[in-house]
Amino acid sequence: MANNIRTISDEEKMRSNYAEYLVRCKSAKTALMKVGIILGAIVIIALAFMLVLRWVAAAMLPIFVGTMALGWYLWRFTTLEYEYIIISATVEFHRIYGERSRKKIHEIKTSDIEKVAPLHAHPEVMDAEYAEIYDFSDGKHGEDCFYILYNGEKGKSIIYINVIKKTLDVFKYYKASAVEYGNIK
Repeated sequence: MANNIRTISDEEKMRSNYAEYLVRCKSAKTALMKVGIILGAIVIIALAFMLVLRWVAAAMLPIFVGTMALGWYLWRFTTLEYEYIIISATVEFHRIYGERSRKKIHEIKTSDIEKVAPLHAHPEVMDAEYAEIYDFSDGKHGEDCFYILYNGEKGKSIIYINVIKKTLDVFKYYKASAVEYGNIK
């Protein structure tokens, strides 16, 4: 008789309780920063050109290179992304600037979560008082914008995030009673 019992590999187990999601923020603030960097570089170079024109034109090269280096350094702060990683009953939130530098900015345990629900279904949560408020969403608060209500170190706190179905499935894996799906695909 054949053995029909299927063993589940560690990789398959990991897939059922692991999720990550990357959200790119597009706001007016970052667009203004881009315009400011470009205009600032033009003004610095124009002023330097007018001042140096009296002396030596070769002095323009270090000013030009320095201005471009400053613009390149500041440009990375105009692209902001948030990444959520859910693994081992922990949710980590990372901030990524310019697709280069990453920093873990917050972490919660799934056992501390009270509710994960769509924000548009519960607009009253935005008016309540919380110990801490985090917004790791794209800023648009559309259909895929959810909130996580949890008990933090300082008290009841809230996090706004964008989700996909896989993210909600993993939240449900860890704490099924806290998850409300809404209209997510």
